[in-house]
Formats: sequence, structure tokens, C-alpha cells
Amino acid sequence: MASPVAENIPDRLMNDVWEVMHLVATMDLTSSTSRSRNDFQFECDGDEDLDSERKKMAETLVKMGDSMAERYNKQSDEDILVQEISDYLGKKADEINSLLGPGFTKFDPRNVIYKTPVWGSIYGAFKSKLEQFLGFDDISDQTQIALVSSVTKGVAKSFQESSSQSVNLVTTLSTYYITEKYGQKLKDFRSLAPLQ
Repeated sequence: MASPVAENIPDRLMNDVWEVMHLVATMDLTSSTSRSRNDFQFECDGDEDLDSERKKMAETLVKMGDSMAERYNKQSDEDILVQEISDYLGKKADEINSLLGPGFTKFDPRNVIYKTPVWGSIYGAFKSKLEQFLGFDDISDQTQIALVSSVTKGVAKSFQESSSQSVNLVTTLSTYYITEKYGQKLKDFRSLAPLQ
């Protein structure tokens, strides 16, 4: 269903809007987008008000394109989150290693996580960062689970060379988080393992 705003925009103007949107969508986001301001030719049909609105809307869309390009050239939110979690777990390495012991593989953290202060703080920080990252009411549980899994893979990969225990820890934390939040909706967690 068309939005009320779209319904009130003349067809001629909407055609220009779609043209600019196509221009923005097909720009090379790895290079400067300043050229796009000259790529769009405004069609003047003698209606000054309409032409003015065309220009305003086109300028807005081009700014959106610039914003997209700027974001594309920076780290994504997911990359930043992976780095933050990796840094945090790295700083806690000594405490974590003393908790894990030499034979740590995986365990059911529901019996441990809230009974051990260090575990609680580690999981709490992990959960807090994920909650900030997943702070969107309009994305589905499946999408959130996929994002958690993707972040887990990234963090685990950053630890892969240092210790298989660290990889297992990250897997355990994320699996517990997903179990805690979505446990009633999931039947199989094996697919969430970040590394085979």
C-alpha cells in the first residue's frame, strides 16, 4: 500500500524521485559520490514549485547516497561489536583461563553462570553488548539469531589462533544467550557452532 506521502506527490515528481533513487542505489559506494550531483538532470517544465520540490527531493536522496558511501567505507556495526567483544574477552583472559581449566570443551552454563561472579560479569558484558547491537524492535527473532551467530563466528575466528578454549567459550556464551532469549522457539543449536 502506498504511503500517504507518496499518494500526495504528483506522478511527474515521483518519476524523478525514482530516477534519483535508482541513481543513488547504483552509485559506486567505494568512491566519492560528489559526481552524482551533476549526473541528475532536472527537467524543467515551467512549474517552478514542482521543479523546486524535485530539486529538494533529489538533493535529499543524494545526501542519503553520500551517507551510504560513508558508512560503506567504515567498519560495520557488526565488525565493531566483534572487536569490542574480542578485546573484552582478551582483557579477561587470565580470569577466564583459571575458570576454564585445561580440559574445557563445552558445558551447560545454566548451572554456573550466575553462581560464579566472574562468569556473571563476563556473560553480563557479552549480553550487554549484544543487546545494544540487537536493539531493533522491528527485526525478527530469526534475524537476531543469525546476527548473534555471525558475531560469534567473528569473535571465535579472532581467537582461533590463540586457544581452542577461547573459541569454545565464545560458542558457549552465545549459545547460552540464544538459549536464554529464544529457547522456547529453537529446537537445535548445533547449527550455531561458529567453527567446525
